[in-house]
Amino acid sequence: RFAGLSPVADLGCGIGGDALALAGVAGRLLAVERNPVRLRFARHNLSVYNRARKTGFLQANILRLPARLPALAALFADPARRVPGGRRTFQPNRYTPPLSALLDAFARRPMGVKVGPGLDFAALPFEGEVEVVSLGGEVKEAVLWLGELATPGVRRRATLLPAGVTLTDALPAACPVGPLTGFLYEPDGAIIRAGLVEQAGARLGLHRLDPHIAYLCGDAPLQSPLVTGYRVEASLPLRWKAINRHLQAHGIARLNIKQRGTGLSPEGVAARLKPPREGVERTLILLRMGDEHRALICRRLGRGA
Repeated sequence: RFAGLSPVADLGCGIGGDALALAGVAGRLLAVERNPVRLRFARHNLSVYNRARKTGFLQANILRLPARLPALAALFADPARRVPGGRRTFQPNRYTPPLSALLDAFARRPMGVKVGPGLDFAALPFEGEVEVVSLGGEVKEAVLWLGELATPGVRRRATLLPAGVTLTDALPAACPVGPLTGFLYEPDGAIIRAGLVEQAGARLGLHRLDPHIAYLCGDAPLQSPLVTGYRVEASLPLRWKAINRHLQAHGIARLNIKQRGTGLSPEGVAARLKPPREGVERTLILLRMGDEHRALICRRLGRGA
């Protein structure tokens, strides 16, 4: 989104990690940092990669930028998410600077703000686009896009790397609830976190098992970067004796354990299982289906698991 824009300001650049990437796509970059030592490190790091020549460096409080600055085409900020002592905070108003102060200061400017993906996005005082980014299925970051950097008509976006696939709430959410079928699909974590499970189901022609559970079902196997697929081999009541009997009878020795809506931890579940010493590998998915808790024995598609 910053490609070709000039100048772009990295507000609170730290030692220059994001500034390196921005300098690679923007026309000119202004790296702003309050701490003089970190700013010196940023200058050095950009010099190592031959990007300091197109970068200006400014020591300043990012909430009080000098009036003499030239007009900025766009801004980027990655507020610190750690409190004194180094502990990570999940409270946006304990960011440095506080997220609310950052949004108030630049509410109408073209801007991207990197935030923790665990935030309650609906509770933010924010009118724009939320993008949740995953890498290899693991949620990594979220970005708030403001002003002209936000996509018109889009409030939620999931971007999946390295595939480069993106899904937004501009797509229809026509994904009905239906029964368990032969194939179960788990959406990528970015899709779940962005609240786009129904859009993923509609795009792939799948249905939901439960309106509150992020699993999708279909009648046929499919491969898509949007989901991880499983062939359902057995559906059992969530009772340990029944599960252990099935493991012994079918020679299932190794289990990848997943759960949604049961309140159980994979570690606690593993302690109650009694698989044989030798055998095949399967995935055990514990989930709520309506008013019932079920245990699904599954083989992961395309992986032989």
